[in-house]
Amino acid sequence: PDPGVPCPDCAAPMQKVVGAAHGDFYSCSKYPACKATVDLQADGSLAPLCTENNEHGAMRRRKGVNGLFWSCRRYPECSATLELARTKKSKTG
Repeated sequence: PDPGVPCPDCAAPMQKVVGAAHGDFYSCSKYPACKATVDLQADGSLAPLCTENNEHGAMRRRKGVNGLFWSCRRYPECSATLELARTKKSKTG
């Protein structure tokens, strides 16, 4: 567990999960009693805070018709979104 990252739901330390299908993230150390998670950005930093209300906490990485994006974890109560930084792929040929 990483004592520097508290669980947004129960304040217990979070633990880093590496190599998950949808990217690295933090999971509550009290899982399965608490199922809270916090996504990580590509550079390893925590997900950005909600752009409309910081008290909503870290945003979640979601997949839509136009690709990945950040969304408030309190959706649909809060519809704040943020474009996920994209990495450009070079074309060969």
